[in-house]
Amino acid sequence: MKLWTLRDTMESTSQADDLPNTVRQFIQLRELHDQIQELLTKFSEAKQHWAYEGIPALFERHGITSYTMKEGYRVGIQTLVRASTRDMEEGIRWCRDHDHGFLVKETINASTLAGYARARAEEGKPDLPSEVFNVHFGMNTSITKVRP
Repeated sequence: MKLWTLRDTMESTSQADDLPNTVRQFIQLRELHDQIQELLTKFSEAKQHWAYEGIPALFERHGITSYTMKEGYRVGIQTLVRASTRDMEEGIRWCRDHDHGFLVKETINASTLAGYARARAEEGKPDLPSEVFNVHFGMNTSITKVRP
């Protein structure tokens, strides 16, 4: 089924208040989304392989770091560096002890903040200040496949 047809069908079905068919079509949409996500994961893995391993190895064998194609593309490789802390407290301590405190930034974890906002709302406490935080409350639909 084509995506625009699916969307139009779902809109017309939901406007007609047809609960079984709207939910059925939502399930089809979710299944199609899952299939697309699976394909995207495979494409991403292939792209990652060629970007980080395949092309650099090929360039190394040819002794080059850049290649210009007649189609108008220039492909190049360069050194990639990624870094993260294995132990946050120890990492912060090391940075501060070695005059690298500028690397330490205070942050608020978004998932923890959302959980805190939810708990406050459930307890009837005031919302977090909107001039300081972006908080969104909405509805979500979940589907669980049950065995007959």
